[in-house]
Amino acid sequence: MNANADTNALTRKLIPLGVSSWNKLVRENKLIVDKTAKLGKLVTLFDFVFFSRPRRMGKTTLCSMLKELFAHGPQNFAGTAIFELWPETKTYPVISLSFLSIACSEATTFEAELCKELVSAYKRAGFSSANNYKGIVSFNELKRELDDLTANQTPVFLIDEWDYPLSLHLNDPQLFAALQSVLSEFYNWLRQQDNARFILVTGIMRYREVSLFTGQNIQDLSMNLGFADLLGYTKEEIEQSFAEYIPQAANNLGISIDELWQALKHTYDGFCFDENASVKVYSPY
Repeated sequence: MNANADTNALTRKLIPLGVSSWNKLVRENKLIVDKTAKLGKLVTLFDFVFFSRPRRMGKTTLCSMLKELFAHGPQNFAGTAIFELWPETKTYPVISLSFLSIACSEATTFEAELCKELVSAYKRAGFSSANNYKGIVSFNELKRELDDLTANQTPVFLIDEWDYPLSLHLNDPQLFAALQSVLSEFYNWLRQQDNARFILVTGIMRYREVSLFTGQNIQDLSMNLGFADLLGYTKEEIEQSFAEYIPQAANNLGISIDELWQALKHTYDGFCFDENASVKVYSPY
């Protein structure tokens, strides 16, 4: 490698493998593919939305971006599309919850852990008095207390990997049914949060038996053409954001750039999230 190549490598932003926190991406000056342009439209047109995507497509990063925007505004998004497009002029308490972190080996433990994580999520959102409820293990009891906390507030709810407990136990019908019962109660409550500014739920599956999808207030945008490229990278985005890496990768592998694109397409392409399969995206990870 010559001196110029050494200099380019030192100044080139690093690819953030496995980093899903927006603040960490910015703080560590990682390479970012700007997927923010449609976030303003998303939160303006819809109040309660669901996105189904495979794992490693960027769902957690989406939740992280929206958490930062709703809680603090676009100040940490300089240089991205949403910096000028974010429609909100005030901030909101953001209740962020991931089911990936909730133990679900049996139903009683799951309900108690769900209550524990909810209390923590409310505390992180600024509701310090939620700490008074940390010993509650019944969601039916806890939800009344949580509703009192937000009675005069306009919260945002971001629920990541909603279906993880169910998908993990597809081969255990009894446990599946028990977990499903707890989740049905939770999502029935979530659907009744009429004072919420915005609710996002992400996951990889859609189980119709769970009350999340009962009624008309939730919009499933999983196959919506307007948001087909919200998660995942288009070819044009890769060409633009990874322009410095593409020739280096081809050189390191001893292949042409055309051959590199064929390899990338074979390994990461093939995802379409619209009914006409007109928008193709690559998996980011």
